[in-house]
Amino acid sequence: MSNWNFIRRTLALLLLSGTLLGCSTGGSDKPAPKTVPVKGVVLDKATSKPTAVSGLVTFRLKSDPTILANGRIGDDGSFELSTILDDGKLSGAAVGAHDVTVLPPSGDQLQGKSVNPIPIGVMEVPAAGGELKVLVPSRGKR
Repeated sequence: MSNWNFIRRTLALLLLSGTLLGCSTGGSDKPAPKTVPVKGVVLDKATSKPTAVSGLVTFRLKSDPTILANGRIGDDGSFELSTILDDGKLSGAAVGAHDVTVLPPSGDQLQGKSVNPIPIGVMEVPAAGGELKVLVPSRGKR
C-alpha cells in the first residue's frame, strides 16, 4: 500500500510542478497583474450539467503567458480562480483572453484513466469579473 501512496504523491507533485512551471511574474521589477474576482462551474459539454471531473482548471493570459490563474474544481463542478505569483497568489484572474485547460486529478491515472490536460480553448475574463461556464467534452469523447 505504501508503494501506491508514493506513486500518488509523485504524480501529484509532477502535476503541480507542471502547472506552476513558467507561472512567475518575472521577478520583483514586474508589477503584479490587476485581477478581478472569477468563479465558475465546469459543465459537461453534452449535457450542460456540472461535471465530476475534479482536478484543476487553469487560465493562462494570452497577452502574457507568464500570468496563470487556477482553481480547484469541487465535487459540484464549481471553482474559484487565484493568480499564481512568485511570492504567493492573488484572488481572481487578470482581465482579457485566456487559454483554458482542465487538468484531471492525478488519482485518475491510478484507476487507468487519462490524466492528459483537456484543452478547452480561449475564454474571456470580463473587466467586471463574474461567473464563467467551462464546457468539457464527456469522459468518453476526449
